Amino acid sequence: MPSVEPDLPKTENVDRVADAYSRGNFCMQAGNDAEAITAFEEAVKIDPNFTEAWQNLAVLYEKLGQEKKAVEAFRRSKKIAKQ
Repeated sequence: MPSVEPDLPKTENVDRVADAYSRGNFCMQAGNDAEAITAFEEAVKIDPNFTEAWQNLAVLYEKLGQEKKAVEAFRRSKKIAKQ
């Protein structure tokens, strides 16, 4: 009987998510919130289950006064964490 292994994301996608997330963290630490948001949005577009990227988006949206987006990003991160 052949072993059943879960489908793993393609290495290309993993690399793209890692690059976007790293870029987001760098921009966030440098105070470039708009670019950080763009990078984290790219990360969650590639991997919608990336909890940490959703959490960072929630923080940044809240910081910029985008309350509705902040709440939605926070809820997404919590929903994923419970899975």
